[in-house]
Amino acid sequence: MVVIPGDLALIGGRTVTVAEAYLHHERLVEITDTAGGVTWAPPELVQRLDGAQVAAWRR
Repeated sequence: MVVIPGDLALIGGRTVTVAEAYLHHERLVEITDTAGGVTWAPPELVQRLDGAQVAAWRR
């Protein structure tokens, strides 16, 4: 998991736009999305999405 502000990320089953992302103790990620939501998850549940993946899903 490597995400930076502005990335689209799939966290579990939710797609969010990342505003901030922090790694805590290598086992927990804190992600604040642009809607103001905060999600805590294990890094293996966070997947960075590229625009092509998202466009394919929305067809």
